[in-house]
Amino acid sequence: MSNGDRRFITINEIASYLEVSKQAVNTWIHSGQLKASRLPSGRIKILRNDFIDYLRANNLPVDRQALGGGAPTVVVVDDDPRIQQVIRTCFQEMGHSVDLCFAHDGVSGLLAIGKHQPQLVVLDIEMPGMNGLEVVQKIGTDTHIPPPRVVIVSGYLERYRDALSGMPVERSIAKPFTPARFREAVEPIVLTLVN
Repeated sequence: MSNGDRRFITINEIASYLEVSKQAVNTWIHSGQLKASRLPSGRIKILRNDFIDYLRANNLPVDRQALGGGAPTVVVVDDDPRIQQVIRTCFQEMGHSVDLCFAHDGVSGLLAIGKHQPQLVVLDIEMPGMNGLEVVQKIGTDTHIPPPRVVIVSGYLERYRDALSGMPVERSIAKPFTPARFREAVEPIVLTLVN
């Protein structure tokens, strides 16, 4: 696959991956089935994650290695360095290849999410500045990145139960948690990202 910007995939690469013609790929783009952007120059840009979403929506196999996507990216946003270290160790013990990125508050977390376009975000609620609920809301309004899956890790789940019920949060883990509890909640999600 291309050695260029790994966030994007070309029409040729898509055609080769699916063993179809470039015309077929162009038809999917023009019909809106496959999300793409047209630059002022006329060139078409397709986010690799949009192509992966297209594959999943059509029950087609996703081979991340063949797609050049490499390991899925996980952004962890928590203001407690000890919790960050526990989460790092938990991901290492799972034994799956993931790219971990850490942020210490909501604002830096949102910037990391925009920059790295993760497939998974592990997020605390109560942090300085922007809290985790605000981060989830901002993610939901950003149409430039595919929405990541979100896991909340917080010592205040009861306080925020009503607010969380209407949000696109896949799992909630109460602090304090054991490494085994974290792995039990998060590993099923990771398995879907690495396969």
